[in-house]
Amino acid sequence: MASTALEAFSRGESEQAGAAAVVGLLHLRLAEFHLRLLRDSGHVPLASKQRSSWEAVLREAGL
Repeated sequence: MASTALEAFSRGESEQAGAAAVVGLLHLRLAEFHLRLLRDSGHVPLASKQRSSWEAVLREAGL
């Protein structure tokens, strides 16, 4: 999504770039929510449960 937003912005399509950026952010928020559900149900390793930063959890998951 980030590359899509950057490509649209470089072509001067600011509305499309903004929309792509919003979709990308929504995707990250959904991934964060999903990982929290997995963590809370015990499907994520203990090391991830101890982290307070969702960014670290996303990096660990390869997202």
